Amino acid sequence: MQTDIILEADLTPSQVAELAQLAEGYGIRGVWTQNYASGRDPFLCLMPAAAATKKIMLGAVVISPYEMHPLKIANAVSTLNEYANGRGVPVVVAVEQDPRGDAWDITLAYAKALGALRAGAILTDAEGRSQ
Repeated sequence: MQTDIILEADLTPSQVAELAQLAEGYGIRGVWTQNYASGRDPFLCLMPAAAATKKIMLGAVVISPYEMHPLKIANAVSTLNEYANGRGVPVVVAVEQDPRGDAWDITLAYAKALGALRAGAILTDAEGRSQ
């Protein structure tokens, strides 16, 4: 079984790097930073971890296409992936509200363009039930 860890959004980039090094040493597959309005930028917090580690996967969760344009999400993931030598993980994206009715389709299109759908996509409601 492979294990990933999700870190709190209040950690500094140097703390994220230190925890990523420890996780890598214990064989953890990936480290994810959280995205909160009151927290640090989850992608920038991973940059020192990318420099300090060699194998561990790095990614950010949960990024809303209403908070950050999907093109900017793609740019951030691409930059992280480049900086981490291919270890940047596609982002888990949330669609909280969909007033026009097209947010899921748009999100899937961007995820497909990123190559993030190789493992599939799961649509759930706010309680985590699959639809």
